[in-house]
Amino acid sequence: AKVHALVIGHLRSQIPMFGRKKKQKQLTENLAEEFFSVKKMHDLVLGDFPDVEKFQERLSAFDDWGRSFKKLDQRMIDKVEEVMSVQIPKLMKQLPALHREQRKEEEANENAAANPFGDHIDFSGTDGGVQWAVSGAQKSHWDNVFGDLPGAQTGKVTGKAVMGTMKSAAQGLPTSYLRKIWNLADNDKDGKLSAEEFAVAMHLITHCSRSKEAPPEKLPADLIPPSQRK
Repeated sequence: AKVHALVIGHLRSQIPMFGRKKKQKQLTENLAEEFFSVKKMHDLVLGDFPDVEKFQERLSAFDDWGRSFKKLDQRMIDKVEEVMSVQIPKLMKQLPALHREQRKEEEANENAAANPFGDHIDFSGTDGGVQWAVSGAQKSHWDNVFGDLPGAQTGKVTGKAVMGTMKSAAQGLPTSYLRKIWNLADNDKDGKLSAEEFAVAMHLITHCSRSKEAPPEKLPADLIPPSQRK
């Protein structure tokens, strides 16, 4: 809700007194760039943003954003932040039994992950001594994003379903880079991405965006999804 409110507030603030429809069309077409602007301004996570194409479709239903959207109420955003960062943690501290149980579970998971002979399924699995470059925390995050994509319930998503998310995270990367990243991530070459392959794609996009390097010519051994290793 916070991200949506910030995006709407940002888009509304860009609308001039004259030439509104033209500006709305321009902002809608460049929505991925506007998402990134909001991300930078408020230090947000791109994975929390809605799907670009779906949001573009919803925006097109409004003729006049200045009238349809209310001005961003920063005080309300601040109140939500306070609830999330102060009030909820206070509430959790009032539940010591639940807190202790959570700590026990976390410690058990940490111990299991450290034991190579345990039953724990570690997302940073190894293959011939090569650890997966996608960390457990990253995999968990991208799994949440993957779960919201159209078709995710089948275990695979199409290029159309994932295109908006990839563009949002690309931060201005050339389309040729994204094309190569898709081909690398689609390791089994079935034209779709599994949750593991999606995590690989987003890992590569993040790396290329930060390093300004081109994607590798071949998928590195440490990025081959654990379930696809021999």
